[in-house]
Amino acid sequence: MLLQLHGWIDELNEVHLDHLGRAWLHWRAALRSPELSLRQLRRMESRIDAHADALLLGAESARATLEAALVGDEDDLARAAADVLLLGALGDGCKLLRDALAAAPTPARADLLLDAIWLRPSPALVDSLEAQDLERAPARLQIAQRLALAAVRRSGPPSPPLSALLSDDDVRVRRWAWLLLALDANEPFDRALWERQLSDATPQLREVLFAAAAQRRQEWLVNAVRERAEHDLVAARWLAVLGGPADFERLLAVARRAAFGPERFLVLASSGDARALPFLVESCALPLPADASAAAWAFRLLTGHDVHSLERVASVPPGSALPDAFDALFLDEVFLPDLARARAWVEQHGAELAPGRRWRRGLDLDALQGPATDALDPLSLVERAWRARAAPGADAWSMPGELYPLPLR
Repeated sequence: MLLQLHGWIDELNEVHLDHLGRAWLHWRAALRSPELSLRQLRRMESRIDAHADALLLGAESARATLEAALVGDEDDLARAAADVLLLGALGDGCKLLRDALAAAPTPARADLLLDAIWLRPSPALVDSLEAQDLERAPARLQIAQRLALAAVRRSGPPSPPLSALLSDDDVRVRRWAWLLLALDANEPFDRALWERQLSDATPQLREVLFAAAAQRRQEWLVNAVRERAEHDLVAARWLAVLGGPADFERLLAVARRAAFGPERFLVLASSGDARALPFLVESCALPLPADASAAAWAFRLLTGHDVHSLERVASVPPGSALPDAFDALFLDEVFLPDLARARAWVEQHGAELAPGRRWRRGLDLDALQGPATDALDPLSLVERAWRARAAPGADAWSMPGELYPLPLR
């Protein structure tokens, strides 16, 4: 009977760990989803806490499960195990996590473990890492030490300059190094290095480079994204967030460039400028289903009104050959817009969205306070926090990460 009980507990631990791993992945995706609200994000966080608490209650009985997941083949389970260890599940949990990070089989695994370290501040991990001589350690352990310190807002012993990590051959290391530079006002901001790396960076690294400059309040940033917006969709999104009404025509030109794909409509929506409505309405009639559907999403982000119809069609990527019957089963599907409904809404209510304000779901985004923000999508609130960060007179260490732990990635 006792053996049966232990077997049942092991199975239950595995179920909680599996759900926790998937919940974290969904939470991370939700930060950039225009579909979900802050209220729904908080519900996700409640589920994360519930699964983590269940594993903490029986931590010693879950030891084998946690250790196996940490070094196993499934990244989401390793991420979940790291989360529980950072909460203090096991006395030697920090050592287990440190060793797993050092031996991470792929850069993607190391990224997820570092993500856990940032999102779960752990003074115990700080102490564990400070006890090691990391000056010649792998870059990922050096990053972990600095990241853990930043997460708990503690100053540690003097660290070597970030310059070596900022120029590391591994683009993932450079991304984390720029994040750390953003968090440390004592690190010099090398604009020349920033510009060199920006010129050939991946979209993910460009996102971090722009965010690092924003966090360090580099006054030249808005002009820099303005100059790049025409040929760089990441820069265009930052212009939509940090720019003003005078940048609308630039953003409209970006939204007209089919080569940028469907995301260009969501970038335009990030400007919150109601002058985009006529363009978005007409874009709902575009021949590519993905473009038309994205235009309807952008319309909804501005107005709060859903103009998608119930007609769902497969979306074939531009330039792709038409799929056969089998391949068609695996295509993404989108809902087409109802063009007449979009036109009717603008005719009846369009004048309610006054120019000169930033509109999100029909609400004046920058003026909204208190419980009313629960209805907004998390990304819009992160963008609003970046604007507040850049505003004259802002608190020197007001950080969008206070609202969402890692908007920099």
